[in-house]
Amino acid sequence: MQFVHPALTWGFLLLLVPVLIHLINMMRRRRVQWAAMQFLLESQKRNQRSVWFKQLLLLLARMAAVALLVALLAGLTTSDQWSNLFGGGGTHHYVILDDSLSMSDRTGGVEVMDRGREVIKQIAAAAAEKRTPQRLTLLRTSRAAAGDGGVARVDISGDDVDSTFRDSLEEALRSVDSSELAIGPGEAIAAVNRFITDNVESENSLVYLVGDFRRRDWSNSQDVKQRLQELSNRAAEIHVVNCSRRNPINLGISRLAPESATLAAGVPTFLEVTVRNYSESPATGVQVKLSTYHDDEVDRKFTSAGEAFGAPHGEPTVYFEEIPPGEEVTRRAQVYFPTAGQHVAVAELPEDAVAADNRRFQILNAPPAIPVLLVDGDVQQRNAYFMNAVFQPGEAVNTGIQPMVVGPQYLRDASLETLKGFDAIYLMDVPRFDGDAVKKLKEYASAGHGVAVFAGPGSTTDALNALHEEGLLPAKVIGTKELAPPLDGEETVDFVPSDHAIFSVFRGEKNRFRNDLKFYRYYDLDATWKPEEQGAILGKLRDGRPLIVEQTVGDGSVVTFLTSLTPDWNNWSITPGFIVTALELQAYLAAGARKSSERLVGGPLRLEVDAASFRPDAQVFAPGADRMPTVKRDLVMLGKANGGAAYELDYVGVNPVTGDSLTGLSGVYDAWLTQSDGHPNLRRFALNVDPLEGDLTTTDRNELQAALAPVAFTYHTVESVDYSWSASEGFAWQDYLLYALLGLLVVEQLLAYLTSYHPPAMGGAR
Repeated sequence: MQFVHPALTWGFLLLLVPVLIHLINMMRRRRVQWAAMQFLLESQKRNQRSVWFKQLLLLLARMAAVALLVALLAGLTTSDQWSNLFGGGGTHHYVILDDSLSMSDRTGGVEVMDRGREVIKQIAAAAAEKRTPQRLTLLRTSRAAAGDGGVARVDISGDDVDSTFRDSLEEALRSVDSSELAIGPGEAIAAVNRFITDNVESENSLVYLVGDFRRRDWSNSQDVKQRLQELSNRAAEIHVVNCSRRNPINLGISRLAPESATLAAGVPTFLEVTVRNYSESPATGVQVKLSTYHDDEVDRKFTSAGEAFGAPHGEPTVYFEEIPPGEEVTRRAQVYFPTAGQHVAVAELPEDAVAADNRRFQILNAPPAIPVLLVDGDVQQRNAYFMNAVFQPGEAVNTGIQPMVVGPQYLRDASLETLKGFDAIYLMDVPRFDGDAVKKLKEYASAGHGVAVFAGPGSTTDALNALHEEGLLPAKVIGTKELAPPLDGEETVDFVPSDHAIFSVFRGEKNRFRNDLKFYRYYDLDATWKPEEQGAILGKLRDGRPLIVEQTVGDGSVVTFLTSLTPDWNNWSITPGFIVTALELQAYLAAGARKSSERLVGGPLRLEVDAASFRPDAQVFAPGADRMPTVKRDLVMLGKANGGAAYELDYVGVNPVTGDSLTGLSGVYDAWLTQSDGHPNLRRFALNVDPLEGDLTTTDRNELQAALAPVAFTYHTVESVDYSWSASEGFAWQDYLLYALLGLLVVEQLLAYLTSYHPPAMGGAR
């Protein structure tokens, strides 16, 4: 038997108060000899034993009431075997450890995860001092739903905290470290809810949330709040332990991508690097090292990228003069790939609070050339002449673009798969579309490709409206129209561009390239068309009518020029600004097909290949120490997809031995496939950490209480010296003592009534 507040046990001395009062009352009585009362004394002697017994019960009841009140206030707990009859046989400590990327914060020279491990040791040490049975379960947030069937994988599963537990805890904590995943606490809290529900033994439940409590995870999460409330409803005592230091300084690379989709071997291009400042003060003089690895040896069978690439080529430095607090800034640097292949670009910041977000990886697929299809309706192919002059100006300039000039009948005869081999399709002065050409163009655009349409003297209203009927042109064409000459004093600039990327050369109020443009004739659209409901206007004429419009189709885009490409209806193609606009148009149209999707750590690696051309197996190499794929992970068997016509790689899940995510590291992953002829085929993936994990802004006690209200919890920090986690050891008797006290007070009043004198009621019958 012990008490939570032992100082209050001095109150048991108050048990003497009822005895003292009883003795004082006896001393107040004086003996008076009265002959008339002698006969009453004889009667009293006969009832004296009964009266004394009632008075003794009353005295004991009052002493017991005082004892119950003191025990209630002092917090009586018991550790003997009888407490098990009331469901208080011991305590189970459930520790949820946040091991997301932000826990690698090394502000102050000590990693937040190191503080978290020390907190767990403190919890175990405090539990070991208790007299009742103690058990401990340790669960990391990254493993809350990582197992087969969504079953949480725990590091310690309800082990008894005994003399050998310290060694087993040390061994378990040696393998516990911060991951590179961005995982909140919701799944782990739900897992502990299931553990408590499934626990058939009757024991107290203490839940500890050990982490850095970043604002993005806790300030406005209704899911976390709801699951904590479920814990509270199960009578679990919740403790929050904040291991972080408030608002450290941290920078992170949030984006690394090519500036233009026009990326080909032998063509210089630019990479954009975006750095975000997560701190409360500006960052100045920031330097980012940019490394590129050329894929020179992809024909080596089943070699890792680290071995194939060797040393990086070209390490330009991207300089940021200043990055304001809470903002991000983008700069660019030129890169060059002399050979075709899947190359790797890596951007690196100097070390700061979090290391993993200082690196960003990107796979750059540089083909030997960028194929585009020029469909020219002019029998002399005059339209193709002007486009070829831009795409292939001569040996001195290499744009990387390889045009193929065909007639309109090519669209009728070519398959959809053949059309998808082109990065963009240009329809120039096409008079008609035969067969299912328009439908194939729609499917081509829906797959993420771009189409450019140029009207002209050879095109027809029927051909353009055929595009409108299939949803490739946002409005109906009603015929050609001449641009009226300007009136006296009217603005003489014929073309009014929007802020679209393809018109960068025309920006500025007094732009020479725009002032030189002259337009005479164009196709007019239905006046009832509302761009805010369908499509968009990219450029207008002086009279306010649309000249260039865009229609989004699936993941692709169709840009229509309602005037000619040749100098029949304008002088655009013979002005210097046309070259820049045509190249920007090509980059914009190809962006959908060549866009590299952002893959985050922990996500799946998926690809699909033709079953007739590949064998059903692959070898996957994971990132090693240098974040290049130098570690062979495992052999993967490909599954059938699309009715068996394709093999599908779906590399996701956890390592069955370690329990870690198969894609839990940032860096480059190599998937080596084998073609039917035995030749290797390399597919490369870049996985990066979630940029939001670089935001290390924390919540304090007041903010956390406001966000989680009405959930009750006890807040701790690593600076706290009091690690008395729980106010209860064994079985707490407070509720039962309260009920016993109330019942005893009722009995005391009844005994007091029975032992007191009650005169007969006055005014009775005579």
